[in-house]
Amino acid sequence: MATEQQIVAQGRMWRMDGKIASGDVAWFIRTQWWRVVAFTAIAAAIGGGLSFLRPRVWEATSVLQIGQVDESQSMVVEPPAQVVTRLKSDSFANGVMARVPLSGDKDQATLAELVRRTLRAEAFPGTDFVQITVRAFSPKDASAVLQETQNQLIAIHNGLETGAVERLHARLAELDQDIASATARHDRLDARLTSMAGSAQGGQKVVDALLNDMMSSTAREQLLKLEAERSDILMRLSPDHTYNTKPVGTIIVSHNPVAPKRTLYVVFGALVGLLAALLIGVHNGGAGAPRADAR
Repeated sequence: MATEQQIVAQGRMWRMDGKIASGDVAWFIRTQWWRVVAFTAIAAAIGGGLSFLRPRVWEATSVLQIGQVDESQSMVVEPPAQVVTRLKSDSFANGVMARVPLSGDKDQATLAELVRRTLRAEAFPGTDFVQITVRAFSPKDASAVLQETQNQLIAIHNGLETGAVERLHARLAELDQDIASATARHDRLDARLTSMAGSAQGGQKVVDALLNDMMSSTAREQLLKLEAERSDILMRLSPDHTYNTKPVGTIIVSHNPVAPKRTLYVVFGALVGLLAALLIGVHNGGAGAPRADAR
C-alpha cells in the first residue's frame, strides 16, 4: 500500500513544471478510480437511456434498371447520374410523400422530413442499374415510400420515353402504307410485263420487255428496302431494345431498426463520462496537492 507521503510526493512531481510526470498515472488510479468508474457507468447508462427516446427507423432498399429507347441508337431514357440527382431533390420527395398513405403514429411532416434526409440513389458504375434507399418510422412505411418512389420515377421515365416510341410507331404506320403502295405497283408492273410479252413483236418486243423488267426490278428493290426498314423498327420496338424503367427484384426492408444505434449511444456516453471524470479528478488532484517548494 502506498503511504500518504508517497502519494503527496507523486503529486509534487506532477506539479513541478505543470506537466504530467511518470508517476501521475499510478497516483491518479489510486486516488480517483472510483470517480472514473462511477462517471463512466452513469454516463453510459444515460446514453443508453437516451437512445430509447429516439424514434426507431427502418430502411428499405431496391434496385431499378433504367429504361432505354432504341430510336436511332440504344440510349437510356435518363442517364443514371441524372437519376441520382433527381431523387435528391426536395420536389421529388414532396411528390412521393403526397401519395404515400401513413400507417405509423408519426405525422406527415415528420415523415416527409425524414424521407427528404434519407432518400438516396447510387448508380452502379458502367451499368444502367441504380440502387435506391429510404428510411421511415415503420417497416410498412419504409416499403410504401420506396414503392411510391419507384412508381413516380417509372412514370417520369414513361413520359420521357413516350415521344420516341410514338415517333417509331408513326414511322411504322407510314411504312405500312408505303409497302402497300409499292406492292401494288410491283404487281401492276409484273402484270404489264406479262401482257406485253405476248403482244409485242420484233425489236419493240425486246425493248418493252427490258424497260418493264427494269421498272419491275426497281419496284422490287424499293419494296425490299421498305420491308427491311419496317423489320428494323419492329426490332427496335421489341422489349429487348425498348423498355421502361423497371425494378430488379423486390423491395427489401431491414429486419431490425437501423437507427438509433444504441451501442453508439452507450459508447459515446461512456466516453463523455470518462472525460468528465478525468477532468474533475485532475482538477481536484491539482488543487489538493502541495507545491514542490512546500516544506
